[in-house]
Amino acid sequence: IRNPRFLALVSRPSLLHIVADLWEKENLSKRIDSLNSADVLGLFVSRSYRMQGRKEGDEQRLMSLNSAERDYFMQGVATYMATEGLNNQISGEDLNQVIDKLIQVIPDSVSTETSVTSGEEQRPLKHRLHEIEDYEDVRTDVRTCGLLVDDPVASNTFKFGHKSFMEYLFACAAKEFLDLSQGTEKARAIFNATGAQLEIQLEQ
Repeated sequence: IRNPRFLALVSRPSLLHIVADLWEKENLSKRIDSLNSADVLGLFVSRSYRMQGRKEGDEQRLMSLNSAERDYFMQGVATYMATEGLNNQISGEDLNQVIDKLIQVIPDSVSTETSVTSGEEQRPLKHRLHEIEDYEDVRTDVRTCGLLVDDPVASNTFKFGHKSFMEYLFACAAKEFLDLSQGTEKARAIFNATGAQLEIQLEQ
């Protein structure tokens, strides 16, 4: 009631749930005046990746993705869905195809973005893949350890827990692609794998 900006933020049920979940964990009470939906989604996404990495712990499989790699694949899937005009639903077949394309072009630099102190695997994914030459573990990780969930509407389909996750992740990829004149390696790889293009209109 006292803060119209914050009221507008938590008026969306999906964001209200996330704010409630992060309220104490991320000390949000000290940031009320500057919080926006992108901040909240970003904190939740980052925390989700970190929690998944810690949950795997010592049982981490050879092909388990680290936090930075999960972010790469989540951004890639979201970019593909946005490019194809999908309304937050993707078939299992299409999901596997886009994952395979993202694997083929993933830069080594993505794997090393994760913190050394996290204890996560930092060897480039392509090097680990070379040891077993099998993409299925990666596909399984993307389907089950990121932000995707089974879509009960149709068999063998997947979606992001909330459409706002898809929109946020695509926006992150687009921003990174535009930040530098040539974009970052990660963003260029995502756009290359998904066939995404951006139409930029410059004000005269």
